[in-house]
Amino acid sequence: MANPLENLEELLEAHETVRAIRRGEVDAVVVESEGSYRVHTLAGADTPYRMLVEAMREGAVTIYGDGSVLYCNGRFADATGSRASDIIGNNVTHWLVIDRSIDELLSPSLGSEWTFDATLRGPKGLIPVSVSACMLSGDPDVSVYCLVVSDVSDRLSVEHLRAQHRALSQERAELGAIFDCLPFAVAVADAVSLTYLNPAAQALMACVPQLADRVLAGAVPVLSAGGGPLRGEIALRTGDEERIFEVHATELKAVEPSPRVLIVIEEVTAAREALRTQQREEQLRETFIGILGHDLRNPLMAVVGAAQMLKLAKSGDQRDRAASIIERSVDRMRRLIDDMLDLTLARIGGGIPIAAESADLGHIVQSAIDEIGRGEPSVDFRVESHGDLAGRWDGERLAQVVANLLANAVKHGEPSQPIQIRIDGRRDALVELSVTNHGAPIDPQRLATIFDPFERGDVRPGSRGGGIGLGLYIADQIVRAHKGTISVTSTAAEGTTFALELPRAC
Repeated sequence: MANPLENLEELLEAHETVRAIRRGEVDAVVVESEGSYRVHTLAGADTPYRMLVEAMREGAVTIYGDGSVLYCNGRFADATGSRASDIIGNNVTHWLVIDRSIDELLSPSLGSEWTFDATLRGPKGLIPVSVSACMLSGDPDVSVYCLVVSDVSDRLSVEHLRAQHRALSQERAELGAIFDCLPFAVAVADAVSLTYLNPAAQALMACVPQLADRVLAGAVPVLSAGGGPLRGEIALRTGDEERIFEVHATELKAVEPSPRVLIVIEEVTAAREALRTQQREEQLRETFIGILGHDLRNPLMAVVGAAQMLKLAKSGDQRDRAASIIERSVDRMRRLIDDMLDLTLARIGGGIPIAAESADLGHIVQSAIDEIGRGEPSVDFRVESHGDLAGRWDGERLAQVVANLLANAVKHGEPSQPIQIRIDGRRDALVELSVTNHGAPIDPQRLATIFDPFERGDVRPGSRGGGIGLGLYIADQIVRAHKGTISVTSTAAEGTTFALELPRAC
């Protein structure tokens, strides 16, 4: 009769053996048979294999083709937050989430080794993993596989960051390409310097170096004010030219570590000049209409009145007086019409045409003095001349200029003071002419626009009418047509002087 205690011990030993096998602690089973011992190695779980797998940094499991776990290493157990004994014997899909059936993933037709992506259920949630699978040699009737599970969270994070970096780089390149194509200047500045210039800004700063300091000085107030936006204009003089720039600035608040200002610069010199030209043209049209309605009407009415006087005249004196009125009025209208035609030529025709021929500036000046002297016999004209006064000019047009300057000197000068005329031909290339009168100086604000059309000056009491304000404009255009220059200076001490420089050949 068998001893019950021995049976109990054998039962406990068998139970412990099964539990050890389930925990993956048994590599082989030794069985006594007919006086000999046979070693049965568990499929896919020999000692070298276990030693290798336990040393791995990745999680590893050995499974049957249906997904049942034969063995798992400590790394896999830690990743799942479970004990190895709870994993062995259960299906791997309880911890490994895959997007297809286990049969599809573990098909022998896939080859000796293959990989797929999956998700591992961990203690803190789902973990993205990459699974490398291979078939282990063993019983031909039973397929056993080893799955090596690698956490790819860091890799995906790196790939995500790289993707973000590529996207940002692409956006930066696209933004840079856009800024490169902009027709106006774009700059970025901090409180110390300009940190970015697009190509248009680089070209502009190279052409106008002083603009950089002015732009930077305008950026600091934007930072101090907390962002702006700020709009303003910068006027700079380069040589004889004034250039105007419109500037828009706003703070880039999202920029770290220090705030910066985005600045857009656009040159508006041409636009401002076009606006001024448009305003001048509008004023010109209004004045033109006013002249037609007023300045021409007065002499025309005088002609009509004189004609009626002729009809009623009973004596020769009355007829002579009427004829004189008609003559003066017609001459007045002729001059107005000539001035209007010259204005039209200068403004629309591209300049006043001239016919150059041999002429003497001394003779031209004397003829103008004789003409004006007939109407102003009390005026003292004093002429000083030096050198060769000959050149190739349009004598009639220059006579028009000189007559205009002398008439202005008479109108605005002090009657008790002489009008001084100086002609200097001692230079080889040009001849100089100046006309000076004494009296009240010209208002400095008018000096800048005195050669503009319809600029009428104050007329000295007792002198003839002030005209329509085209004389100096036409004089300037005639001198320009001769490739010369005309300028004016006016002070109480030195008087008012109009000075011409005429090249001998235009």
